[in-house]
Amino acid sequence: MATCRTRTLFVVDTEYTADSVEWCLVEPHSNLLACATYQLRPENVDSAANIRIGHVSLYRAQVSELDAPEHRSVTISRIHRIDSCGILDMKWCPVTAFGKICLAIAFSDGRIGIYDVKDGENDVRLELVCDHRISDGLCLSLDWATADERFCLVVSDSLGKISVLRFVDGVLVPADSWTGHGYEAWISAYSQTDTNVIYTGGDDCSFKCWDIRDTSRPQKISQEHQMGVCSIRSSDKGVHCVATGSYDESVLVWDERHMARPVGRVEVGGGVWRLKWHPRKEGRLLAACMHNGFQVIDFARDRDASSLHVVASYNEHKSLAYGADWSQVDWTDSRAEGSGLVATCSFYDHQLHVWALDCF
Repeated sequence: MATCRTRTLFVVDTEYTADSVEWCLVEPHSNLLACATYQLRPENVDSAANIRIGHVSLYRAQVSELDAPEHRSVTISRIHRIDSCGILDMKWCPVTAFGKICLAIAFSDGRIGIYDVKDGENDVRLELVCDHRISDGLCLSLDWATADERFCLVVSDSLGKISVLRFVDGVLVPADSWTGHGYEAWISAYSQTDTNVIYTGGDDCSFKCWDIRDTSRPQKISQEHQMGVCSIRSSDKGVHCVATGSYDESVLVWDERHMARPVGRVEVGGGVWRLKWHPRKEGRLLAACMHNGFQVIDFARDRDASSLHVVASYNEHKSLAYGADWSQVDWTDSRAEGSGLVATCSFYDHQLHVWALDCF
């Protein structure tokens, strides 16, 4: 088993409370990093009303390429900022869509916005392509599906609703919506092996599997988690694995072909707000664990058994661990499979960290 350690490379004050961070997935812009914030600001001292404010900042990362991975350094600089209402989630489209490098953003006023990366003579910036209001509540999460040159988004909201939209020639077109959960639908995600399949999780402690060809009822309901399900991520490595996380402080891994019960479980010491599979190493998972920092987890299985265990921890944030993502930049060498460049953000201390996972 490889020995792994974490190493802080750069720290940024995000000004507002930070909850989402995403590396761009499309070359030549894999050095771009988006970080979003969500903050409740009292309107005045005499009112209980609050205004949800936020912004998304676009950063450029510069990696020193001359050193071995365990000695490389990174600097990041903000190149653009968009002020908005509060932002709950965002995702880059993994491929270009109609010639655009798209960032989808879930806003607290019930809108979804699509932004494109624009290269100017002297700058790079995000430019609004379109937006669409889909909820009277807060949009809480979103995910892309990009099969067969079709571009779709699934969105969950604070009223328990699940919505599917198509992105067609620069316009968001509603395709379907239904009530998926009795309380907040914290998370929604596409299966990476079958884009007819959508997974959702809610404050009703349910993890549900839906087929978009018939959303009148879920194909599968699990209440294996003991508290609200707030993170789901399907692996894109063709291994039929989907990971779920919950306020119950556990991460479960499921085999998408046999969903009767999870094939792995690990306790991580904090509610699991986000999960991300490593872009190259099969079975490696990054978890944002709210009150217990960020954990790197390895999942392995064979015919007779499977294992799920923490291999590294990053505890340099001093507040709720919310946003987390692996960079697409290949941080490895022949001795360091599973290493990676990571961005994480935390809430009340409004911090964005870029750090390295070095494995030997």
